[in-house]
Amino acid sequence: MRTIVRQRRNKTFGGIYSMATQSLMLIDGNSIVNRAFFALPMLNDRQGHNVNAVFGFVNILLKALNAYKPDKLIVAFDKHGHNFRKDIYPDYKANRHGMPDDLASQMPVLHELLEKLHVSVVEKAGIEADDIIGTISKSFGGNPYVL
Repeated sequence: MRTIVRQRRNKTFGGIYSMATQSLMLIDGNSIVNRAFFALPMLNDRQGHNVNAVFGFVNILLKALNAYKPDKLIVAFDKHGHNFRKDIYPDYKANRHGMPDDLASQMPVLHELLEKLHVSVVEKAGIEADDIIGTISKSFGGNPYVL
């Protein structure tokens, strides 16, 4: 797996996972942050920066952790740029608009927050979060919670 994704060690959840892991939660970070961004009104921090996506993401994360209480947690993100699916099908996501600037500006804040919470984050240029989740899920061997 280390050749596929970059990982940050997770002090709280003990790294990516091990065979002793009984329950694993995998989160598609882009999916959840987009849902939060478009569902919530603008919420500004003290400096006037919009943080609605970060706020919504954290609320969803905390509810999921409370509901499922996984032993391990991994959040996967898409990396900006070309991905292998466009090589297979050139019109892949051709009608989608890019990430709004207001959401893009919140991504570093979210990544920093997840790092401070010791949440494992995986991302790899050219590979989408759902492909990362599928790879980890298959190698895990159990039935992870996927959000």
